[in-house]
Amino acid sequence: MSTYQSWEHPNYVDDDGDTIIVKIRFSDHPLPLSYSQPDFDVRSTMADTGSHVASGGWYDALRYLCELTSTQIPLAATNAINGVAKSKHTKEINSQKRLLTHMEKRLHEWEKAVNNGEAKASKSSSGKTWKLDALGHTVFINPPTNILYSEKAVIDAALNDMRNSIDDQKTKITDMISNTQVG
Repeated sequence: MSTYQSWEHPNYVDDDGDTIIVKIRFSDHPLPLSYSQPDFDVRSTMADTGSHVASGGWYDALRYLCELTSTQIPLAATNAINGVAKSKHTKEINSQKRLLTHMEKRLHEWEKAVNNGEAKASKSSSGKTWKLDALGHTVFINPPTNILYSEKAVIDAALNDMRNSIDDQKTKITDMISNTQVG
């Protein structure tokens, strides 16, 4: 007895943008090699899984059907999904590291502009927003509580905001690196 399940999800697309349909076969016997082979072939004595409609990726389908039939998920499928997840995770970590490098470079440029007297501090007419202009850019700052406006206060607040953002980015990267478990 064999049951075939086709699974598709809009997040899984080929190079042309077409949705990928994954074919999973549950059976108590192998297919002859001359037959068209499914994407995944799972052996189970409970091969009749019926027809199910669900959402998710192909791995979600495989996990669901394996649970339904008390069958272990094939190692090749687990390795495939772990490899994809780790690869995406590594790419995201590297992207966040590049962003951190950019943030640190910008802070250094701002500090240099401040030290060279190239930064100009000002505040809005209402006084609710401060700004620091340098390097062809403007940094807007919500004034710290209980601090009176001055050029030094604007510079300190702006640079502290940048440093805090860098610290937050470092924490984010550290958390991402420590969270390598694939769920």
